[in-house]
Amino acid sequence: MLQAYRSALVTIGESGEWAVPEFGDELSRTLVAMSEALNKRVTPEDISEANTRLKTELSNWAGRAHKRHRENEREIREIISVVANTSATVAERGESYAREIGSLNKNLQSLANLNDISVIRRSILESARALQDCVEKMVEDGRQSAQKLAGEIAEYRTRLEESERISSSDSLTGLANRRAFEMNLETRISAGQPFCLIMMDLNGFKGVNDRYGHLAGDDLLQQFAEELKTYSPASDLLARWGGDEFVAIVSGPASEGESRRQRIHDWVLGEYKIHACDEEVPIMVSASLGLVEWDGREDGVELLARADKRVYAAKGAVRGRAA
Repeated sequence: MLQAYRSALVTIGESGEWAVPEFGDELSRTLVAMSEALNKRVTPEDISEANTRLKTELSNWAGRAHKRHRENEREIREIISVVANTSATVAERGESYAREIGSLNKNLQSLANLNDISVIRRSILESARALQDCVEKMVEDGRQSAQKLAGEIAEYRTRLEESERISSSDSLTGLANRRAFEMNLETRISAGQPFCLIMMDLNGFKGVNDRYGHLAGDDLLQQFAEELKTYSPASDLLARWGGDEFVAIVSGPASEGESRRQRIHDWVLGEYKIHACDEEVPIMVSASLGLVEWDGREDGVELLARADKRVYAAKGAVRGRAA
């Protein structure tokens, strides 16, 4: 029963990290720590205290997630209003475009009642392209007004792309988050082109947190991610899988993946200096790496499972050498 309760704590934390990556990482770390604190000698009072703290942590996480969701909604509705008002201005300048733009306005206004942000973003981008087509047709009729409109649309697209970038990035490291990684993985599988997956699990990271604190641990993760980006080509998809685990998608056959794995081993792993207690502390960083090549048939879950087994085997070898 205790093991099931501890597993439930970890699962809740992982679910929170998946649902709202921006705030879920802190929740996941807290619940993992709570799970580790519950041992075989736990008392009913310990369970009661854990339940109370769990309710508090979930309440705090839910409040922050709800606030973020509301902010996204306000941003999207503001963008809808700007585009709708701009398109109405265009319609006033030419009756030949009034019907087309009027239909576009109705579509934009209907988006305000939707709750699926991804559907709203996709629909707005489609509407923006339609509006851009109208603008291009009207350039000769009013170049100055068209240039102003084009500038407003460019600003809107920039804001939307920035919002999209933030939603697909890990807030701590700046790498792709788990959701963006899984979407990219499915795209690669659908394309049918050869690629490799490298899974990385930092060895002894919990000891860094325990000895120097979570801020020092976060500093190490940020430095590791930066080094990973520095020594990886732009064609690689780099992501933080969760906690101290990272993944990379490498285009090409197993030889290309092995080359990248060796580069990580030679250039990314090694000595780092973290900030702890107002001083720089040298830390030797190693990692268990799992490299697999997509076999052309398996889905994302199966491929990840193979990579995870390789990482687990590498972890076992490290523990064996330590013994």
